[in-house]
Amino acid sequence: MRSAVQIRVRASGYLQQKMPGRKAEREMQLPAGKTVRDLIEELGLPASQVWVIRVNGEHVNPTHTLNDGDYVELFPLVGGG
Repeated sequence: MRSAVQIRVRASGYLQQKMPGRKAEREMQLPAGKTVRDLIEELGLPASQVWVIRVNGEHVNPTHTLNDGDYVELFPLVGGG
């Protein structure tokens, strides 16, 4: 079993401004077995503002376990009128 996984994460909307270095996309390494919730915490993003999570194009919930090579997209609630 791998001890770490390499992932790519992209934040959209105003979440981009809260990403480390205010960069929308970054690659990072996490210990194996971490979830999307752990990733959000590691990035310092406000979990209550992350409304849509996709991993490799599929909608997932925050308890989804990340795997090596995953591409994670985080989206805030978007309102309109």
